[in-house]
Amino acid sequence: MSRKQILSILLLIFCSIYVMAQADFYYYNGNKIPITLNEDKVCVSIPKESDIVSQRIQENVNILHTIADGTFDIIVISKSDYESLRAQDSWQEDLKSVIITPCYFLNDNAEAVVTPYLNVELKKEQDLELLNTFVQDYKLNNKGHSTYLPLWYVLSVTPESEKNPLEYANLLYETGYFVASVPDFANLVSQ
Repeated sequence: MSRKQILSILLLIFCSIYVMAQADFYYYNGNKIPITLNEDKVCVSIPKESDIVSQRIQENVNILHTIADGTFDIIVISKSDYESLRAQDSWQEDLKSVIITPCYFLNDNAEAVVTPYLNVELKKEQDLELLNTFVQDYKLNNKGHSTYLPLWYVLSVTPESEKNPLEYANLLYETGYFVASVPDFANLVSQ
């Protein structure tokens, strides 16, 4: 094998490793589960109290999917509709209320969207103070814990959050302070 071929193979291996390191994933039972970004769709979550913003957005897009939720109007739209929204004069103001999250293909090729929520399992009850420190630092909302699973807390991102729920779930898990931290996926089925 020539030196040029060896260098080409090494470059290919390096690029493959880099791409894999940059791939999207989430943690489940301590394992990294790879997922593939659906570049054709975007999820827009609008707080229920922002009905004027919700109406304006929904009048200007073709809604592909809706997700039932008591806190947000959650809609899935095409990437082109999202780009059209971003071009509107009202978008900078609307952006103060909405949460944008990605859509993915899961490893079984099912389509799913990351909702504004993530779920975190504490190691012990006393870790709630630590969790609330992260909630404050990352500008998240702590929605409380499950009645049946008292160590599991539901968090949501806010328009002020700098990352999406998938990124925060991974970040919180990687701290090692929590048993689990997973984004909330909603499977998409054709309407």
